[in-house]
Amino acid sequence: PWIRKATLRRVTALNSPSLWGIGADWVDELILDGCRARGNWLDGVKLRRRVTNWQMLGGDCSQNGQGWLANAATYAGNGLDIFAGGENGRVVGTSFNDNIGDGVVCKNGDVGEGISGYDSGRYGLTRKLDFIGIEASRNQSGSGLALTQNAGNDSYAVAHVTVTGGLFEDNA
Repeated sequence: PWIRKATLRRVTALNSPSLWGIGADWVDELILDGCRARGNWLDGVKLRRRVTNWQMLGGDCSQNGQGWLANAATYAGNGLDIFAGGENGRVVGTSFNDNIGDGVVCKNGDVGEGISGYDSGRYGLTRKLDFIGIEASRNQSGSGLALTQNAGNDSYAVAHVTVTGGLFEDNA
């Protein structure tokens, strides 16, 4: 089951008490246009499980990962978390500042249920990503932009990433 051609325009997701501000699973052609996700327990925006052909245009995903205040070992949320899917995406002119974890993290690996995101083919890969003129600064325990592979995944996780311009300063 897929959701096709979804657009969120100028949506604001603030202070989620348990998860992320905006989450997407199984979406083809997602556009987040001018959206704000701030102060959420985990991530501002979470893209996973076969989110393909997506765009994030402008907007702000800052000050996320507030669960860290309750349990610093567990809840270092990110501005944007692209996980086990998130394929063929473009981020243009979006801000990812002052998050507890990374500004943006691109990863693959164990997605729960004992299923590897790559090995099963069920959730897709994190690849074909363009970042143009983003700002990711002052993120407290992570990078501005992190390309990583989770434990338990012995295959490549992130591929074909282009970064053009942008500001990445004063990250952990």
